[in-house]
Amino acid sequence: MLHKLIEYMEKKKLISIYKNDNLQDFSLGVIDTMDSNFIRLRTLSNDGIYLGYEIIKIDSISRIDEDSDYDKKVYFLSQNFKGKYSEIKLNSNNKKDSVLFDIIETVKINKIVVSIGLSKDTEIDIIGIIDNILNDIVTIIALDDNGKEIEKCSIHIDNIFHINCGDKKLQIIQFLKENNFTLNKN
Repeated sequence: MLHKLIEYMEKKKLISIYKNDNLQDFSLGVIDTMDSNFIRLRTLSNDGIYLGYEIIKIDSISRIDEDSDYDKKVYFLSQNFKGKYSEIKLNSNNKKDSVLFDIIETVKINKIVVSIGLSKDTEIDIIGIIDNILNDIVTIIALDDNGKEIEKCSIHIDNIFHINCGDKKLQIIQFLKENNFTLNKN
């Protein structure tokens, strides 16, 4: 493993390091220095921003991943997005006497990625761009976490429990969509 770690360090390769069998518990970054016992990993957040450093004992490493879809997305964000979060500005004039219709209309016109919740009892939302509003039916182009179109969904306005726009996750999906991020499958 030591030889492989040296190779990752020399190539400045973005890797995911697991220190136990929990696949949700990993560190993502680039090895910037090491000795025979420890590596120093320059860590990246899931939105591609360098956070700091983590010192990891080599013997504690159970697995190393490279070139995963997640790694590629975070690398793309680190090179292009660079934490360009901004407040989403919306109109405050309520043209239709309905806050809900006004927000739907505004995000549709501005092609802002939104998250639409259909129930207060579930955390599953539809994430996408509103494509059309006809009568009381809202059509949304659903997007995956990489900004790729999945399908069109039609929702009756009465079934909308909440709409979120502008949080960090949605801004990243917006950025990936606008910049045509793709995962190159080898």
